[in-house]
Amino acid sequence: LPVLGISTLATLAQQAAPAPYVLPLLDARMGELYAGCYARDADALVTPLAADRLLRPEDLAAALPTLPPGAAWAAIGSGW
Repeated sequence: LPVLGISTLATLAQQAAPAPYVLPLLDARMGELYAGCYARDADALVTPLAADRLLRPEDLAAALPTLPPGAAWAAIGSGW
């Protein structure tokens, strides 16, 4: 049967509060995080702004895409 792969981070982002931008983080253990950045479209579906990645918490701010000033983020996941 055909299989469709769906990112766990994308699934979390879709479940987040209705904000224009969503930042899901999962604890990857050993002091690292799985992080994704998503934007919500007109149909309320999330689309990635960047590839999901594994990073250290101190590298998170540098990994975020540039957004309009005052943009609202929703945060979700065990990485927080």
